[in-house]
Amino acid sequence: MMRALLVDDETAFAELLAERLRARGIAVRTAYDAESALALLDAGEEFDVAVLDVCLPGASGIDLLRRMKARLPLVEALMLTGSSDVRNAVEGMRHGAFNYLLKPADIDDLVRELRAAHERKLRQEENARMIEAGKLASIGRLAEGVAHEINNPVNIMTNAAGWIEDLLDEPDLASSPHAAEMRRSVVKIKAQSRRVREITRKLLFFGKGLDPRPGPVRMADLLGEALRLLADRAADLGV
Repeated sequence: MMRALLVDDETAFAELLAERLRARGIAVRTAYDAESALALLDAGEEFDVAVLDVCLPGASGIDLLRRMKARLPLVEALMLTGSSDVRNAVEGMRHGAFNYLLKPADIDDLVRELRAAHERKLRQEENARMIEAGKLASIGRLAEGVAHEINNPVNIMTNAAGWIEDLLDEPDLASSPHAAEMRRSVVKIKAQSRRVREITRKLLFFGKGLDPRPGPVRMADLLGEALRLLADRAADLGV
């Protein structure tokens, strides 16, 4: 259901117009000046289209339009004006109003313009969602690329730490006075490598680089990847 805000200082006119719009399936809230209209927005009221009288007490309908657009850029607005204030109504369109109607506006014309304005708001919201989705997809791809780039050196660091552990088992190094400190350093390297792996795992999930669903795998491919990661260490160990 379309949600409309009707702002007009002629109370009887505003209430009657609101009832006629409600009878046509439009949810309407009324306000009689700019400040009370803004108070509705401050209270969290949400609207699709605002119908604003150009001449309001205090802040004008144009001023209200500017302030409303600053808070809710996607809300559309129709300006209601007398024949002598058409210039101001046109000024409102320069500030983002969808259209203007002369008082007394025909109810069918007003409903038609409200629906057209509502359609434009829906299109703008859909465009905004598509732009946001595109940004998220780009960020996801970037995150995935960063995760892969980080994982490669971390894999080398982890394997190098394992190699150091193997070397520390050799008699010459095992008897070194620095052997215990070196083992503690290897433990730290491995712990921090696991921490980085966890971070990159989250990045891959964010970028949809990992699929949590179970499925078939080619063990030969996995083994080949593992052997490539271990190639340097295996060669040094004579494997």
